[in-house]
Amino acid sequence: MTIKAGPSHGRPGHHVAPEPDLAELDSTPLRDVAGTPIRLHSRVEQVAVDENHGAPRSQLHMRGQVIGWGTHLLYVRFEPGNRLTALRPYHVRVLDAQGDY
Repeated sequence: MTIKAGPSHGRPGHHVAPEPDLAELDSTPLRDVAGTPIRLHSRVEQVAVDENHGAPRSQLHMRGQVIGWGTHLLYVRFEPGNRLTALRPYHVRVLDAQGDY
């Protein structure tokens, strides 16, 4: 759904996307690169590299466990070494979805 902004926005006919429903965003789980919902305590593998967003090349194909998440980030404890990393959900693939929401 889009709304059409009027002349008060300075650009007649400019289309503006509506604000997202915050209750809907809170109830939507984060999803991995394939669109699989990511559950708390699920096992994941880092499948993408993005040095600027917590997904370094040194962790590529490393596996870990999701121990928490924020609005746009997962907190994953990677093996070996129990390294805690915050990264975007689309940088991982769910291996074992037996966890909790």
